[in-house]
Amino acid sequence: MSDYKVSTSELARLQLKFSQFDKEGNGELESLDEVSTALRAMGLTPTKAEIMEFLNQMQAANKKVGFNEVVRFVESIHKDLGVEEQLRLAFNCFDREGTGVLPVEILREAMCVMTSDPLGPDEFEELVRETDIEGAGEIKYEDLKRVLCSNLHS
Repeated sequence: MSDYKVSTSELARLQLKFSQFDKEGNGELESLDEVSTALRAMGLTPTKAEIMEFLNQMQAANKKVGFNEVVRFVESIHKDLGVEEQLRLAFNCFDREGTGVLPVEILREAMCVMTSDPLGPDEFEELVRETDIEGAGEIKYEDLKRVLCSNLHS
């Protein structure tokens, strides 16, 4: 059992993003720039000062950051986020090009397979009907937010 507060699926997404920036393959980010770029790829927008504070809090000799430290930093940010911000961060983990659009199959994997509370096939198909307005096989972030957040408030 993991002692992380993030979901298993979010942990997998964070690991994927982390590994993309672990240039040496040693489980560590080597520089302020690598840490900053990796965090932004994870959908976070910390300032340079926040990253420096994070590095100082870890008392990291030569400023190397491991995956566990990155997860702890993400958790500290997530606890202060609302539902819409958490949705944006999760969406951005899959939106590699930053277009604000995901193919239905990517969203299906994220919402039906990679989560601790998966949608059933009927629930997912209903979500697609409500969000793929143009019938293009793609889901826009704004449409997904509209549907999911309106369901929370109703």
